Parts: sequence; C-alpha cells; structure tokens
Amino acid sequence: MTAGKEMNLDWNPNPHHFTAKELQRLHQGLPPWESVSFGCGGLLLIYLFGVAKAFQVCKLDHGVRYYGCSAGSLAAACLVAGANLDETMEYCKEHFLPIAYKRVDGLFTLSENIVICLKNIVFPHIPKEGIPDNVLHVATTKLPTFEGVIISK
Repeated sequence: MTAGKEMNLDWNPNPHHFTAKELQRLHQGLPPWESVSFGCGGLLLIYLFGVAKAFQVCKLDHGVRYYGCSAGSLAAACLVAGANLDETMEYCKEHFLPIAYKRVDGLFTLSENIVICLKNIVFPHIPKEGIPDNVLHVATTKLPTFEGVIISK
C-alpha cells in the first residue's frame, strides 16, 4: 500500500456466489450471512478480535445474530454492545495475560476473566434499550471441571 493513500474498503460481492436470500439481505444493506459464530479458546482472542474489527470497519457488523464461546464470547459481545474492541483487547492484555503466564492455574481462570471483562468493559456499552432478543448468545467453559457457563440474551 502506498503511503498517504487510503485503503479502499468497498465490498463489491459477486452476485453469482449468493443465494436469493443472501442477495435480498445485501440489497437491504445487510451482510449476506444471518449469523456469525466466534468459537475457540483464549489463545485465538487476538485473531477473533481482528475478525470482529474487520466486520466493523467494513460495516458488516449489523443485522446479524452473534454466537460466542470462550474468548469468542468477548468478540461477539463487543460487536453487539458496540464496545471498543481495542479497549477490550488492552484490558485483556493488561489484566489476564499476566495471570495466564504467571500462575500454574492461569489458563484455568479464563472463564472467570471473560465474565469480569464482560461486566467491566463490554456491558456498560449496551444501549439503554438493551439488546434485542435472539441477537447475542455466549457461553464459556470452566476449566478444569468443564462446567458450562451460559451468558445468553
């Protein structure tokens, strides 16, 4: 990319690659997909946030149901709540990564850390009217017991 030039983020999909329903969504100004799933463990958090950030930059983050599991629940919740992904990532790097590396049980605290981050960073960004039903579904798994923790709207 040449210095001083803006990157072209216009998305021009080929209509031959979409179903009639997907084309209808595109004509309504929506992404062709109806749902996005951010699944995976904590080690892929940076990647998941990069994907979420790309959705925001390309304006493909609205009119979609989001599902998230483990660290993916943060990316999904940030998109729905309109939380700042960069701020959330910095919070995770500052508060949780040191624990993961410093303590023997550090990676086993991921579920608790995700809930803390959701409460402290993401949930305050939820609009006063709340989140529409069936838009956000998130869950984490407590380790080492593999107990599921469902945080769903």
